[in-house]
Amino acid sequence: MQVKRLGNLPPRVIATLIACIHASPSGGDDLEPSQMSFSSRPAFVNTAEPATPGAREIVLDLPSALYWPRHQRGEIGQWTYAIFPDGSAKILSQGEKRRLAAQLDCEAAVGCDVRFEDGRVLTVDVGAGERPAMPSDLNLDAAARYLAAWILAGTAPPPPPPPPEPDLEAVVDETVLETTAKAPPIPEGPADLPEGVQPVDPAGGADTGDLVAPASTAAPSGGPLPEVAPVCAEQEPFVPFACAEPTGPLQPAEDVPRAQPASPLSASAPQSQAPGANRAASPAPPPTPAALTKPKDFIERFNINCSLTGSTSLAHLNPDEDSRGNAKPRVSLGCSARLTDKLSFRGALLAYTNPKDQKPWDPDYTYAFTYRVTEKLSLGYSNYSARFTSGGSPVADLFRGKLRASYKLPALTLPNDKKIPCTASLGLPQPLKESLNLSCGYAVTDKLRVSGTAYFYKPGEQGTYQPDYSYTASYRFNDDWILSYNNYSNNRWPWNKGDAPGPGITGGSLSLTYKFKF
Repeated sequence: MQVKRLGNLPPRVIATLIACIHASPSGGDDLEPSQMSFSSRPAFVNTAEPATPGAREIVLDLPSALYWPRHQRGEIGQWTYAIFPDGSAKILSQGEKRRLAAQLDCEAAVGCDVRFEDGRVLTVDVGAGERPAMPSDLNLDAAARYLAAWILAGTAPPPPPPPPEPDLEAVVDETVLETTAKAPPIPEGPADLPEGVQPVDPAGGADTGDLVAPASTAAPSGGPLPEVAPVCAEQEPFVPFACAEPTGPLQPAEDVPRAQPASPLSASAPQSQAPGANRAASPAPPPTPAALTKPKDFIERFNINCSLTGSTSLAHLNPDEDSRGNAKPRVSLGCSARLTDKLSFRGALLAYTNPKDQKPWDPDYTYAFTYRVTEKLSLGYSNYSARFTSGGSPVADLFRGKLRASYKLPALTLPNDKKIPCTASLGLPQPLKESLNLSCGYAVTDKLRVSGTAYFYKPGEQGTYQPDYSYTASYRFNDDWILSYNNYSNNRWPWNKGDAPGPGITGGSLSLTYKFKF
């Protein structure tokens, strides 16, 4: 009965149905219908131009309303590919039964999304839209990148016109925007004192009489060292676990006039000019060439920034009288400098109001050298417990720093679209002997910032005075004044108290920092 009904259809309708179901290319090695591409978008790829040597254009004998009537077929490495006029493409395994290895979906002047059979997704941007060169190593990823670049070739939008009067120093090194130096909070406790030495309150120092560490252990060893790479846009420079400055204007005022682009505010502000007024006459005249070529002085060349910090411990607020320490007020002068494009330096000198408050592990000076290997990887050499009286020489501790490698992790995105930047670091050259540190910072508001660090140790390697975590908070009143709280005492998790856990909140210190303007 069904055959009779089909036979009653006009011959033209029957031919159309057969073409839709059995459309085949003029080459014999046809694709399965599931491997063909729907013609739902406009064409922008010339499939007659071969992407690889020996590729050919396939034209369907009986065009279908469901598929493109033509496509390019070729081989790349150990795969067969098909490119369709709408910018889609398939990469298939060779053999009797072809398997879909990757599928490309490209948009002219934008890019391509490549979806692999294992679920991975690769994005290829249009870039300059140039014809790619055939890669020498034709693995699946390389083949997909090549075909995506070939499809996008010639579709890139034209570049924007150059500015009419470019500044002679148009590109400002991004390191100029780094935070200015601030004096360090004192590490709030000995990292690893010898056996038999009683713990001293790390922030203020409990009164332990004459019981102190031997001179050979004046610089604590084995404890978690501060990060050498920032975990946020503005970091506490001497113990860089802390994001001590929320984001704000950081570039110092310059005496040299610069040609600045038009402010975004001026473009959006209502215009009060009368119709026909000359709007191009409002900008200030450009600076003279002599001003633009004026050589930088020493401060500008090395981007030197300094600050003065007053700090006090909160140990005197400890509710436990037996563990209560003194305030240990101190003042520090810190400076930072960019020595090269990749190498930076931070250092500070410290003085104590009452010299008797200074414990053997409390520093006279601190320093840190940071070398940026890549945008994500950096190496740091630092010492945050250096003493002038250590080792019989005022500079002996310059050669007793610790080396750490830091890696910037992908930022975490919160539901409110704010991001939490993080870094991971480990000690060198024996990472198993040091802690693995994970540091993250979060800008609560434009002025308030918090950060924290967790320390992970190999089983059996954590010392009595090595903490599980540390935390900081800072509030920025303006560009010059910052109030910060830092707690680097022996903070421990409830399940890992140890023999000498820290006092909690009172183990930290308060610091007020004033930033110099040169």
